[in-house]
Amino acid sequence: MLDAIRKRTNSVISSFIILLTAAVMGMWGVERLRDTQDTSAGGAAAYVNGEVITNREFNQEYEYKMMQYQQMLGSQYDEKFMAALQIPQRVLDEMVQYKLLAQQALNLGIVVPDSELADYIRSVPYYQKDGKFDASLYSKMPNRGMEEKRQRERLRLTKFQTYLVDRIRLTPLAVRQAYALRETKLDLDYAKIDFNALAGTRKVGAAEVDAYLKSAPEADLTAYYESHKKDYTQPAAVELRQIRVGLPFQAPEPKKQEARKKIEDIAKDLKPDNFGEVAKAKSDDEYAKKGGLVGWVNRGSLEPSLEDAIDKLEINKISPPVQTSFGYYVVQVTQRKDAVVKPLAEVKRIIGEGLAAEKSKKAFIDEKKAELEKVLAAGKPLDGELKKYKIEVKKTGPFSAGGGTVPSIGQADAVLDAAFALTLKSPVAKKLIEYQDHSYYLKLRSVDRPKEADLAKNQDVVEKSVTTSLQGELMNTWVSSLQKTATVKSQLKTRNQPVAGE
Repeated sequence: MLDAIRKRTNSVISSFIILLTAAVMGMWGVERLRDTQDTSAGGAAAYVNGEVITNREFNQEYEYKMMQYQQMLGSQYDEKFMAALQIPQRVLDEMVQYKLLAQQALNLGIVVPDSELADYIRSVPYYQKDGKFDASLYSKMPNRGMEEKRQRERLRLTKFQTYLVDRIRLTPLAVRQAYALRETKLDLDYAKIDFNALAGTRKVGAAEVDAYLKSAPEADLTAYYESHKKDYTQPAAVELRQIRVGLPFQAPEPKKQEARKKIEDIAKDLKPDNFGEVAKAKSDDEYAKKGGLVGWVNRGSLEPSLEDAIDKLEINKISPPVQTSFGYYVVQVTQRKDAVVKPLAEVKRIIGEGLAAEKSKKAFIDEKKAELEKVLAAGKPLDGELKKYKIEVKKTGPFSAGGGTVPSIGQADAVLDAAFALTLKSPVAKKLIEYQDHSYYLKLRSVDRPKEADLAKNQDVVEKSVTTSLQGELMNTWVSSLQKTATVKSQLKTRNQPVAGE
C-alpha cells in the first residue's frame, strides 16, 4: 500500500495521460466534426485485437500533437529534434492503450445507451444555436454513424473510470500511511557513485587475452559473435546524388502542390550526365554546390520512401520524384557496396580482448562495491572512503517524501524507500541503492514527521489523494495486463527520420 501511495505522482501522471488523451481525442474530434469523413478511408495505422485504428484517426491525433509542440516551442521548434522523440510511435502507443481500455470497458458490460449519447451530442456547442440544440446543424455532419460510434466509445471509457473509483475502499491504516508520507520532510546527504567510471577502461595484456581465450568455451565466443555480428559488419552502402525541393512541417496544400510541380519539372530535364549541373542550379540543400553529391550513405539510414526508390535504381539511373517528411527528392545512385561480414576467426582475438577487459572491470567493481557495502553494513558513513575516490557528498536540502521525487536524483523509488526508512538514531542506509546505472550512498541529516493527531484535520483531503493514487495504480496494472495479452499489429510507417545530410 505504501508503495502505491509513494508512487502516486508518477503513476497518476502516466495513468491519466491515457484518460487525458481520451479527453483530448474527444475534444479534438468535436472541433473537427466539420471535416469528418469515412474513417475507413486511407487504410489502418494499427489493429488492436482485430479492431482498427485508421490512418485518418492516427493522422488527426498526430497533427494535433505536433501542433501542440509547435505552439509550445515556438522559434525553438526543430524538426531533427522532434524526429528523435519518435512522436508518431508515442501517439500510436497512446491510441492503442486507449483502445484497449475501451475494449475492456465493453467486455465488462459498461454500455452507453442511445439516450445518454443523445444527451451528450445535444450538449456539444457546435450543434447549438442560441444555446439550444439545432437538429438541422447536426444533420449536416458527414458520416454521423462513425462519429457517434467514436463518441460512444469515449463516454464508455469515462464510465469505466467511474467504475474503478467506486470500487476503491480505504482502510484507516492506508490513510495514516498516506498522511505520514505526504507530510514527512527529509534532508539528506547523498553521493552518486559511478563504479564504471571508477574502473575506467581496463587494459589487458596479451597473456591475459591468451589465458581468457584458452579457458573460454568456444560456444560462448560464437554466441557473443552472433549477437554482436553487426559490430563486425560493414553495412551495404550507396554513393548518392540528390536534388531536393524542401517543405516546412505541416505545409499547406498549395505549398505542397507547388513543391511537387517544381520537382516534377526538374525531373523532366534530368539525365544521368547532367544531374550534377541541374543539382547545382536547382537543388535547395547544402549538397547543391557539390552537384548534389551526398557521398556514401549506409543502407537503412534513410526514410522508407527513399530506401524503396534506391532499391529500384540501377547504377546511374534517376528515380522519379520521391515524397519525404522534409520535401521532395530525386536521387541517383552512382555506386553500390554490398554488406561485408568479417568471419569469427578474423575477429576472435578482438572479441577475447573485449571480454577479458570486461571480466577484469567486473572484478574491480565487485571488489570496490564489497568494500563500501561492508562499511555501510556496520552502520558507518562513507564520507571518508568516498573522499579517497574524489566523489563529492552533496545535500538534497529539505523536501517532501510524498512528492515522489528526491531532489537532484529524480523519481527514484528505491532511493526514496531507503530514505523514508532512515531515522536519526540510524541515519546511514545499510547498503548502496541502485538507480539508473549508478549506486547511491544516503545519510539522513534531518527529518520532520507529522503528528498523527493532526490527521483528523486533513482526513478528507488525504482520502481523496489516496483514492486518486490507487486509481492510477489500478489503471496502470490493468493496462499492463491488457498489453501483455493483446494482439496489436502496427501498420505505422516510419516518419520524420532525417534524410541523408540533413
